[in-house]
Amino acid sequence: MELSFEKDDTKEKGTAPTTVKGEDGEDTITTIYTVDPNTGKITASEGQPVRTKEPTNTIVKVAAKDKVETTELPSPKRYVKDDIRDKDQANVEEAGQAGSRTTTTTYEVNPADGTITERVGESVVVNPTATIVKVAAKDRVVEAPIEPEVEYVRDGEREVDTPNERVEGAKGKTVTTTTYDVDSNDGHITEHVGNPVVTPAGKTIVKVGAKTKVEHS
Repeated sequence: MELSFEKDDTKEKGTAPTTVKGEDGEDTITTIYTVDPNTGKITASEGQPVRTKEPTNTIVKVAAKDKVETTELPSPKRYVKDDIRDKDQANVEEAGQAGSRTTTTTYEVNPADGTITERVGESVVVNPTATIVKVAAKDRVVEAPIEPEVEYVRDGEREVDTPNERVEGAKGKTVTTTTYDVDSNDGHITEHVGNPVVTPAGKTIVKVGAKTKVEHS
């Protein structure tokens, strides 16, 4: 009866081993006796041993269940500009999915002495998907009106004290555009104020009746 070692893949490494005791084998030897008819002497003739039962080894089951370790890889955040909503509104998140890194460690048991050999496999990585954070940063356009100047002119065709005639000039405007950049790493907003674009106003003309008056005496 010999001692051998086997891997027990149902128990964690470090757990106490389990011993399954073997059994002895059996050999049968047949002895034949003959009797001398003249003298009555008995002669024994022993045969060769015949194996009738094989011995079984004592097996030590060494706890060596393979180990699978999984580490979560968190979803990274990526910030993007939301050019539909006005600045200072709350951020909107579109959740991504976490990834994982799985490493499998396998164990082999030496059948002769029970020593364990460890092998760490290559990690299997499932990459996470990004969580998108939409930062409200709609560009802002501010218009400031420019009122037309008023110019009074002499109307020599109409009498003094007749109602003035007014021709309205077109209003002008100043347009200032502020743009925003969003840092993709931390969501920080950088503001850029553009140069004002000026559309000059026209001129409102007020015609004042001032016809020359000729009097004869």
